[in-house]
Amino acid sequence: SACGLGMLGGSYVAGRLTARRDPLHVFAFGSAAFGLGIGLVALAPAFPVVLAGLALSGAGNGLFGTAEMLIYQRSLDNRVMGRVRAAAVSVLNGTYALSMVCAGELLHGLGVRGVFALGGAGGAAATVIVVVAALMTSVPAPEALPAQTG
Repeated sequence: SACGLGMLGGSYVAGRLTARRDPLHVFAFGSAAFGLGIGLVALAPAFPVVLAGLALSGAGNGLFGTAEMLIYQRSLDNRVMGRVRAAAVSVLNGTYALSMVCAGELLHGLGVRGVFALGGAGGAAATVIVVVAALMTSVPAPEALPAQTG
């Protein structure tokens, strides 16, 4: 529930942020919030801190998920949008499938906190990659719509 509420808030804020800022920067910020939230869960000394970490990771997910779609819309030709989205979702689902295969061994070897720490480290690594990419490029601004006549 905490993650879901955070995601709702992050999605709402993302709409406002991407109207004023480059969506790649919003994506990078969301990725950082997601990784930080998962890391916070790993280090949490008490359940309320776990809830806060889950809410933060949910907010990050809402931010980067919304920004991701806007990046696709602004950067891709409509003729390839479906193929690019299918590839992105396949990678995401592939990592979910891999995590399910590895979950038992990871939990046995690292414990619950260790698995969350590993997830937080993965989020941090992804954030570094996204931040570097965001600094090296930008998403094109939307084109102005021609004035409608008659």
